[in-house]
Amino acid sequence: MKKMIPIILCCLLIFNVSYAEELIYNNPHVFPYSKNELWPKTILMLQSGGWIIREMDKENGFITTDWRVWGDLFGKHFSQFMIGETTLMKYTISMIPVDEKSTSVQVKFIIGTQNQFGRIETLSYAQGDNQRKAEQEFFTTLDTEMLGQSKIWIGLGFKYIKKKDRLKIVKIFPKSSAKKAKIRSGSILLDINGHNITNMKDLQKAILEINPGDTFTVTVSKGKKIKTFDVIAEARK
Repeated sequence: MKKMIPIILCCLLIFNVSYAEELIYNNPHVFPYSKNELWPKTILMLQSGGWIIREMDKENGFITTDWRVWGDLFGKHFSQFMIGETTLMKYTISMIPVDEKSTSVQVKFIIGTQNQFGRIETLSYAQGDNQRKAEQEFFTTLDTEMLGQSKIWIGLGFKYIKKKDRLKIVKIFPKSSAKKAKIRSGSILLDINGHNITNMKDLQKAILEINPGDTFTVTVSKGKKIKTFDVIAEARK
């Protein structure tokens, strides 16, 4: 039996099969751009974020990244042999033209762990929140890339509240115009300069129209109270 152990270990190394759990959601996001416009921006966005493109097929609208480390080799995950496991992740993206001016984009965020033999296994404790957060970050970043970078910084940090379909102000940056205007953390953002704001894309569109030095309005609600503040736009740092 002792003689068989090295043989078994060699077989595990040679016949290595990689697989991982795919947490798939029906999450198509329709962008108001053609596939020809979206394709190069998506590639550039992934590469800028440090992702390595493993496969891409523009004709069929398919992109997949290589596995990327998420955690340390000798971090908190250990195998039964006390050798560290590495948490990995990757994206697969598909693009389907809706018409000449819009494209449906779907994302799969895949998580796995790589053991000491190089085998990628299902990450059993992965939860749906990891998937949804990764997808939302992808869509928000691509939205920003397509819309363009704003010229201003408003000094506020936001969190999307799904139940209310609104942005909640969770941080007021020190010495910012928002701080000077006495906007309070915990308020729900309703409006900027007359534009109804429900998500990060709405926010990005609204602030693209504002230039450094301009005074713009921010309307928020806290409880039953609604207040409007005048804020001076600061140049992006």
